[in-house]
Amino acid sequence: MSIPTDTPGSQVCKAGSGQFIAFWQGQIVHKLDGGLRYFETEQAAWNFLARRDLVSDSMVGARPTRRTGRDKPTLRD
Repeated sequence: MSIPTDTPGSQVCKAGSGQFIAFWQGQIVHKLDGGLRYFETEQAAWNFLARRDLVSDSMVGARPTRRTGRDKPTLRD
């Protein structure tokens, strides 16, 4: 299976642990608890980034998220 590396602004790097970390649009990918999101394989990281790009593209022109008085919307918004 080929690795989809055509995601603009995205990058996958091997961490010291042997796992991989991903950058999406220049920002490192985090878990919901704020920790780094590690991927077991480079392929898994690129697949995640490709899916993230699909979600982002589908939201272009979508209705804005309801604000909750915080700087950023939460997952419940």
